[in-house]
Amino acid sequence: MGFRTTHADALHQAGRRAEAEAHFREAEALQVERQPACPLLYSLAGFQYCDLLLEEAERAAWQHCVSLNSQPSTLNPLESCHAVEQRAAQTLRWAKQHLGLLDIALNQLTLGRAALYAAMLEGRASCPKPAAPRRGEDTAPYLATAHRELDAAVASLRRAGQQQDESEHVSPVTLSLACVDELQCAHPLWL
Repeated sequence: MGFRTTHADALHQAGRRAEAEAHFREAEALQVERQPACPLLYSLAGFQYCDLLLEEAERAAWQHCVSLNSQPSTLNPLESCHAVEQRAAQTLRWAKQHLGLLDIALNQLTLGRAALYAAMLEGRASCPKPAAPRRGEDTAPYLATAHRELDAAVASLRRAGQQQDESEHVSPVTLSLACVDELQCAHPLWL
């Protein structure tokens, strides 16, 4: 299973999303067979799979942030955020019960990213000046969750003694926290 998820992540990083997703699904099917009580990929493999699942939402959120026209997608980015949030919340519970601080941090990072992208997409917030939320939705909970989870992820990474690996994992955290701070400055009542 480890080879399959490593291969899937390599395919994802190479831009071969459909193949990567197929390999992750195969690995998750093996996970269900091996550990029926934990039917989702977790730990680094789960983080990598969620990274793939958040890809379209991340692209759409940042394209909106810099006012680029995005290519039409068959995926609903906001639904992807919510699905990843549910997945990461479950694997975070498992990590807190049975795994270590790095696993907890990776789940917190995923939750923070999903919440940030949801806030950007649902609220149609651009980085410097957020627009009014759509359909009367309040993006404050998303932004507060993003800030809380990203702060917790950084703290957990530090506690895990992973400073040598932080450059790999904290770059998106730092960028995300900067955007959350910009949104908060532009609309301080959100947080």
